[in-house]
Amino acid sequence: MVVELKSGVYWVGYVDWNIKQFHGHEYSTHRGSTYNAYLIVDEKIALVDTVWGPHSQALIDHINEIIDIKRSITL
Repeated sequence: MVVELKSGVYWVGYVDWNIKQFHGHEYSTHRGSTYNAYLIVDEKIALVDTVWGPHSQALIDHINEIIDIKRSITL
């Protein structure tokens, strides 16, 4: 699920309904949690934060809904 928050600004995170503990036993949740990641598309493209490793493919899929990652990466 991708949500356009404003022109050129997208939420590309992941909703994890199954997580019960966040940061070990210090925080617990009964309703899951979100990994909030944002993609900003302007003259340059910026990714602000990512998701937990097991959900990385969902993040890549969300970004690919907006841009072609392979064509947009410059090193």
